[in-house]
Amino acid sequence: MSTIVTDAVTALSGNLALAPEGSGVVTIDGLTYPAADGSADEFMKTNGSGVLSFAAAGGGKVGQFVTAQTNATSTNGTTIPTDDSKPQKTEGDEILTLAITPANSSSKLFIFVTIAHWYNSSAAQDKVAALFRDDAADTIFCIVDSTNDDYVKHANFHFQLAAESTSQQTFKLRVGSPSGNVVVNRADKYDQANVVTMSIMEVLP
Repeated sequence: MSTIVTDAVTALSGNLALAPEGSGVVTIDGLTYPAADGSADEFMKTNGSGVLSFAAAGGGKVGQFVTAQTNATSTNGTTIPTDDSKPQKTEGDEILTLAITPANSSSKLFIFVTIAHWYNSSAAQDKVAALFRDDAADTIFCIVDSTNDDYVKHANFHFQLAAESTSQQTFKLRVGSPSGNVVVNRADKYDQANVVTMSIMEVLP
């Protein structure tokens, strides 16, 4: 390897080209540079040991964002019991669904749900919202509002999971209660401006 040591550089009027002979590489101040250019939009990275290389940009980018919403009033009387098991796909009533086809099986999916207006027609009863994926029997996530009154409330939650495949996946939101009816988007209030919204964001690896 040839080494050039300088303690002063005279200003040059043109470019300075460094071209190693044969299969040699260029090392400047302990950093070894790639022998060839990378592809368009790639960036230069280090391995932490002084070797630089080109790599594709990625990781943390939003691949897609899908959303669905409804302002339909529904009275949901199918029970979701209070017990030590996960809510099942046959329990509660489905109020909204949303499908997404991930671009990458290693992506993460972030699911956001807002129920702007819900209450239980029976005082002192829970309200339960459960999220399901495709035809799986068990919920993947649920929330319980245990305020024990019949006042109008709202609910927000988000959940993260791995995409696992690039096949279309459908997420289903069901609501219910151990007793009474869970009313969503009450028709006689606010001219039905309240809505249930579900959004899914895919974040690429």
